[in-house]
Amino acid sequence: MCGEYERRRLTLKIIYMKKLTFWIALLVTTTLVPSFQSGSALNPSGKWEISDAKTYDGKSYTGELNIVQSGSVYNLGWKTSAGNYPGVAILDGSDLMVGWGINTAHGVLVYNIETAALKGRWTSAGQTKIGTENVTLTNGKLEGTHMIAGSNPDGTKYTGTISFEKAGDLYNVSWAVGKNIYNGIGIQVGQKIVVGWGLGKNFGVVHYALSEKEAKGQWAIPGATKVSTENLKR
Repeated sequence: MCGEYERRRLTLKIIYMKKLTFWIALLVTTTLVPSFQSGSALNPSGKWEISDAKTYDGKSYTGELNIVQSGSVYNLGWKTSAGNYPGVAILDGSDLMVGWGINTAHGVLVYNIETAALKGRWTSAGQTKIGTENVTLTNGKLEGTHMIAGSNPDGTKYTGTISFEKAGDLYNVSWAVGKNIYNGIGIQVGQKIVVGWGLGKNFGVVHYALSEKEAKGQWAIPGATKVSTENLKR
């Protein structure tokens, strides 16, 4: 009886140790091995190399991009053969939505397209927080002039109007808020519109589709009717 008891106890111990080893291995794998799933948020911070870039009129350029997180937003700095530019971005899942401008005042807005409205989030250079902006679409159509109601990153409220005008593959955008007029350029990405705004014509918009080691980018500037491309790797 004692021998049989010891054999059973040893068998149970072996089974227990095998199960314990399995769960430890599973825990280590899921904890330490990095993974990227479609639609999940990816931290884009760090240095990226511009691997392939071309303007809408066919001109190629090279360079690098540095991304630094600042609160809820990201600050960007390009050093390229075409010039150096600052920008600010909002991370939306695996999409980095960017507005850039040579002047100090520039920013980015990301609108979700709904049935009769746009639900937006925005930020601007020098901010660490995100504001909101909701658009009531006139007759449910994007093109035209619409009422807006928003909150600045500091929580103060504002109202005004926004206008969308189709320009080839892009949208020309303008806001009237009080006595202030702002201009932007927008790219539609599925059921979203990303808009970069700034002063004069020295600004633009960029959308990067991020993966673990690469980013596929498209961008536009005022006066264009087609997107340019900028792909990254790290």
